[in-house]
Amino acid sequence: MRAPRPYVLSMVGGGSDGGRLALAAAQARVPAGHRHIILTGPQMPPEDHSRVQKAVAASPDAAQIQVTRLAPHVPQLVREAAAVVSMAGYNSTAEIMATTTPALLVPRATRRAEQPRRAAALAAVGAVDTLALEDLSARTLGRWLTGAVTRRCDRSAVDLDGLTRIGALAAAELSLTARPVPRHPASAAALGAATPLSPPAAEARIESHVR
Repeated sequence: MRAPRPYVLSMVGGGSDGGRLALAAAQARVPAGHRHIILTGPQMPPEDHSRVQKAVAASPDAAQIQVTRLAPHVPQLVREAAAVVSMAGYNSTAEIMATTTPALLVPRATRRAEQPRRAAALAAVGAVDTLALEDLSARTLGRWLTGAVTRRCDRSAVDLDGLTRIGALAAAELSLTARPVPRHPASAAALGAATPLSPPAAEARIESHVR
């Protein structure tokens, strides 16, 4: 089933750490003539989900805002939205990159550096807009949404076919670990760069190529 258009979409992945973004989205002004669908995710703590619902109830745009934990057709929702606000998780970002929907990524600032790096790399080539979590506010989101619904985003220049390259990249990195390790510690120190990569280091190198 298709959601009635036009609408803007905010989503926070699983939702476990998306409470702050979802709350700001609930308090943001909805662009004129649009609805706002907010996906809080199945893992959002009940107290965070409740705060979002209360914020919507208090909003002057309450009649235009729909809050739901789940949607069975998220890729379609993203594709047909006038604009989307999202965290920068892998799955959410992949769904956005397959569309021309303008997107604002607000990456998490804790745990791993994966999301900020992904958001920054895509912003550098004009594929998304980004907003640091510390700069997040309902007013900022409302202004961005109002401007974004008037445009689309051409991402055709971004190569999304990384799956065809990962095998060769992995093979190249794994070949580095096949070099013999010198038995004498002093010899190993002298070789420096020739010392084999540990598995985590190899994975980091592969990840840097993929990004």
